[in-house]
Amino acid sequence: MMAIRETRRALDRVIRLERGRLLAGLVARFGAGSIDIAEDVAQDAMVAALETWSHKGLPDNAGAWLMRVATYKAIDRLRREGREVAYLDHKESRATKPNPASLSGDVSDAELRLIVLSCDPGLTQTEQVTLALKMISGFTARQIASVLLIDPSAVGQRVARALRKLRSKHIGQTGGPDSAA
Repeated sequence: MMAIRETRRALDRVIRLERGRLLAGLVARFGAGSIDIAEDVAQDAMVAALETWSHKGLPDNAGAWLMRVATYKAIDRLRREGREVAYLDHKESRATKPNPASLSGDVSDAELRLIVLSCDPGLTQTEQVTLALKMISGFTARQIASVLLIDPSAVGQRVARALRKLRSKHIGQTGGPDSAA
């Protein structure tokens, strides 16, 4: 019982430090069209961390462990959805044809690209703020609701709506830095 409690505390610390980097890395690798998948697999990796670290202890590089697990989960999910081929094709074509019109070409840091993505002009200002607080800062729906003075269920609806808009805007852009903006 004590090990689980200590593991949860350690995981909470790691999540607060690594959540933004984890999501940013996943979005940079799999593209803005897969932002919903990135959030799902990041959560799945955190659940796997809680289960694994309870028995084996905290790894030396917890952030890298989370990224590796989340990446494998994302690849598995893309394969199940039949989107793996599009991801691989895009990755190969990007090596020979860079996209000069891409904003992300000017932004080298994956976390900064995630911030830029959350501020997409196609989102309303409240959706931008809500998405940034959730995806980048890792705040819970309850925490965001208390800051914005709204119901926690409204936070979930805003995040879902923003993710749908981003996904539809960036559909087909399935990987790499060229697709993150």
